[in-house]
Amino acid sequence: MNIKNRKFQTRAVHGGCVYVGNTGAGIPPVFLTSTLEAENPDDSNYTRSGNSNSRLLEECLASLEDARFATCFARGVSAITAIVSTLKSGDIVVARQGVLH
Repeated sequence: MNIKNRKFQTRAVHGGCVYVGNTGAGIPPVFLTSTLEAENPDDSNYTRSGNSNSRLLEECLASLEDARFATCFARGVSAITAIVSTLKSGDIVVARQGVLH
């Protein structure tokens, strides 16, 4: 299925789903684990360093935004660190103070 030519609703459900697995299910299962077997097909060994759940979410979000890539973070500090680490001397940051409720 060429997902790029599908409507938003179809991409929201099936975007990033290149899942085959042992069952042949059309939608991948959610794995509720923190550690994974070494040298697995996704090359993930710990949830924070990447896993099939977050990879599929990122692929789906990229599809919905018509982007090549998307990156998801488990914590706000991780997102802030990723953004701040790309800044160079002289860059300007505009930020909102406070917490959204």
